Amino acid sequence: MLNRWTVILSILNVLVSFSWVDPLHDLLILTDDLHAHIEEGERTIIEVLDYDALKQTTDYIETSGFKQREVTVDHELYERELTGFLKETIEIEHLTSEQVFRMTYHLTGDVVKLFEHNRIRDEVNSFIGTIYTGARRDYACISLPEYDTLSGRHTLEKWIDEWDIIVDQKLIETDFFVVSGYTDRLQREIPTEHNKMNIQLASRIGASGDTTFTIGTPILTTEY
Repeated sequence: MLNRWTVILSILNVLVSFSWVDPLHDLLILTDDLHAHIEEGERTIIEVLDYDALKQTTDYIETSGFKQREVTVDHELYERELTGFLKETIEIEHLTSEQVFRMTYHLTGDVVKLFEHNRIRDEVNSFIGTIYTGARRDYACISLPEYDTLSGRHTLEKWIDEWDIIVDQKLIETDFFVVSGYTDRLQREIPTEHNKMNIQLASRIGASGDTTFTIGTPILTTEY
């Protein structure tokens, strides 16, 4: 039987889901011609909750197939595996002596398959829309290796031109290149000191000499 909280959250989710942007879906649309080469991706969502909101949320988490894997006085970890190609975790951290908590949702795996399976994607977004509010911070990124036509620093310059990116900052080192900027082809953005930003591109040459590319919106939250 559905409890009252589940029913209320489901109704709220229907009302707000149309206005919420899925940054991972947005990013995969932007990089449509790269799908065959994407190795993995992730989505990270963070929000700070008070005790009452957290208690209601954890009740819903536990009825949605997540299993509690770790629990201490100030930390909880939940995991769920909807499919063989995706893993979801929720980490809850007690921030202060007051009843304030940070809840971090993390999805990792073959995000191109997620993009192609509407039912699974809708289930994930429905869950996210139920436990998070509009105050959440929502990030997505993908990574891919170099291949025939994708190699070297010029690849980032090529993407900058193709995606009409207005560059805000660049960091250039011998084996490392990062670009931050804005494109109107992505819907979420964050303010910077002088402009706005919604995309970061990075390339790194590893110890083996191979290059790995990472693309994130509105910023990169994974190691690059």
